[in-house]
Amino acid sequence: MMVFRKTLLAVLIGSVAALAGCNSSSNDVDDKTTLPTSDYTDIIDRAGNPDALRDYDEYDNLKYNAFVDNGAWHGHLLPADTNGYGAFGGIMQVTQEYANFMSGQTFDKLHLLDKTSGNVIDLANATANIYSTPGALVQILKTDQVEVQMFLRFVTDRTSLVETKITNLTSDDIDLELSWDGELLQNAYEKPTDNGGVTTQTIAEMYPDYKRIISATDNGIKINFSDMKENWAIRNDSDAEFRVTRSIPSITAASGLTFKSVATAEIDEQESMTFYTAYSNLHNAKEVQSETQKVQAILANPASYMNKSQARWDEYLAKGLTNAQATPEQARVGVKAMMTLNGNWRSAAGDIAQSTVTPSVTARWFSGNLTWPWDTWKQAYAMAHFNPDVAMDNIRTVFQFQVQADDEIRPQDEGYLLDVVTYTKPENRGGAGSENWNGNRSPAPY
Repeated sequence: MMVFRKTLLAVLIGSVAALAGCNSSSNDVDDKTTLPTSDYTDIIDRAGNPDALRDYDEYDNLKYNAFVDNGAWHGHLLPADTNGYGAFGGIMQVTQEYANFMSGQTFDKLHLLDKTSGNVIDLANATANIYSTPGALVQILKTDQVEVQMFLRFVTDRTSLVETKITNLTSDDIDLELSWDGELLQNAYEKPTDNGGVTTQTIAEMYPDYKRIISATDNGIKINFSDMKENWAIRNDSDAEFRVTRSIPSITAASGLTFKSVATAEIDEQESMTFYTAYSNLHNAKEVQSETQKVQAILANPASYMNKSQARWDEYLAKGLTNAQATPEQARVGVKAMMTLNGNWRSAAGDIAQSTVTPSVTARWFSGNLTWPWDTWKQAYAMAHFNPDVAMDNIRTVFQFQVQADDEIRPQDEGYLLDVVTYTKPENRGGAGSENWNGNRSPAPY
């Protein structure tokens, strides 16, 4: 039996490698980033303004489809209307097994004040060009005084990075006060009813023990959460954090669920200034320590990380779009498939030692790193063409928890693959997860 299992795993991984060919990418990057452009803009609607952690459609799926990439455990939305201009604030957070919206569209929104005149530069009144590409979210906002270019990419499996470039369009130097503010969502649940209304419950009503708090950090904020396990919508440890870190010196005041940060910038006539903001969703103190060091390195050379992210997507598209006979419409479908698969990719976390691909990130029961054998083979076959490393890891995840002869619960099923594996083992296997997961249901007969 053991020889058979090893042979099957080797054959499957070898098949993926053969389909994909060599997976190489250039490490060469330019000193400056360029505005993201693509032939494949707005293939997936990324706009939204969440009102609740569980802001659902009529099918119990998250109402908005956040941009997620690079195996990360959080995502961002484009603004749904002018109130959200200057922010990628609709943040979707994956809490181990479940995806929720952490904030509405105005969270961490940029505000500009002309200190010389005392006048607010209202980005809500700007001429706007807002769109998504396969690997980025983009906002270009133009007023009489300034142009603000913002674009977001994922630069690690825990961190997204926003580049903000402000150009002075006037014939005079400009002295700006920059500020950001935000508030965490206070509704827990919202869903349309059959009669056209909306069912709403607050966090205080539905999850009274979900204690979130925003604190100031050096040039940013951190959000801490209470331990949550005994429910079917939020699952995280008490040392989990979400962090926002800026490259520009800023002073922050935070209280409860709200914060405000302030910085200054002097921009000569017809000149520009650029700064970066990192957003990191972290499961525990170990990840906080590790990613904080990575973010310091990222902000020391941010353009190179943005360019590497662009190069990664250029490589995906080059490898995935190889059918010269495909029509433009068919090519867009192919790109949408690549975006969807990459959005469902979760990097190693919890008890799962490598990347996985879950069937969905917006569907309630699929949004963590939940991995099923019958989905995995199809995902791996598709991803082998453009993202072979993740395709192979997805197969490895299925075999990581294959039932062994000394299994304490079901040794009679030696060699079988579990029905599903997730972030953490269930309590009866030494973890903190629900007993519905990780081997208590009938395994798949592979």
